[in-house]
Amino acid sequence: MDCLYFEDFFISQPLFVNDHFPSNESWKIEIDKWLSCVHSLDKEYYERGKTRVKQDRWKREEFLAEIRSIYYLESKLHCKILELEPNRIDFSFRDHSNAVWLAEVKCPSYVKELLERDNLKEKNLKRKMSPKYISGEGGSFDFKSGYTNAIKNSVQKFQSLENNLLIISDDRMISLITDPFAEENIVAECATHDLDHKISAVLLLAVECRLDNKFYYLEKMIGISRSPVFSE
Repeated sequence: MDCLYFEDFFISQPLFVNDHFPSNESWKIEIDKWLSCVHSLDKEYYERGKTRVKQDRWKREEFLAEIRSIYYLESKLHCKILELEPNRIDFSFRDHSNAVWLAEVKCPSYVKELLERDNLKEKNLKRKMSPKYISGEGGSFDFKSGYTNAIKNSVQKFQSLENNLLIISDDRMISLITDPFAEENIVAECATHDLDHKISAVLLLAVECRLDNKFYYLEKMIGISRSPVFSE
């Protein structure tokens, strides 16, 4: 299968040290769908993304989290995407009740997940330049810390009295989508770091390619004051 958007977007991009991207052909095809989606919505946004992903692989993961979120809301949930990057927010959309929402996407990284264990700068730098998965090394089950920066940083972008959706689509080794206490942890973190009650809801989003080579989009919606409507 031709992946025209993927080839156009990444053919000139540098390969980072110990980079294995994409991990297989299936991921290449799926990412091509995300790129096709945003290209059809806003060609200037698409072109700006090429500069973003050149910086490092973590900026690339942030961009991928953003475009898979846009793709998911438009193609899977059939929401209307209104604008990309309006007024410092990642995008806006209209839900099934015709309400307009502002969405900010955050992508907690496996780097922070692992490096929280060790404060040695030299060791941390070496680990950042290594592959994501190393035999014998596991991730962190401290899910709560994965929400903290996402909430803190999104609050700076949101305005009060708006429908504000924080989407967290992480790049951790142990995804936040597996957190059995996600709602409890997110509500607690919002109470601590969103004192002006700007965040209306938080959507956890993960994408998995399973043994059947099919992609599964997993979500958890946590309403803080209200949630977008995704069904009639």
